Amino acid sequence: MSMPAAERETVITGNDADRTYRVWTAERRMVTAFKKKAHRFDEWKTYEVEGSEVFEGVISADNFNPASGVKRQVSEEQRQVMAERARERFTA
Repeated sequence: MSMPAAERETVITGNDADRTYRVWTAERRMVTAFKKKAHRFDEWKTYEVEGSEVFEGVISADNFNPASGVKRQVSEEQRQVMAERARERFTA
């Protein structure tokens, strides 16, 4: 039997001193989302609590924004392509 819905939560704590965020979640949707982006975390693990999968990880503040989640990494080439596309779209 899995955790009751009211107990499946997401907790994100930040620390200005070492500029990291600690993430703990038992929400199924968030576990899946964080596992897909686990390569961006400095350290992470999944385990089971009361039959529910849990994701726990530490991520640098450079790679995470608590309002929007894991930041997207864009290469210089991708940035140039996006800038050119924006110029074409918004200056026409």
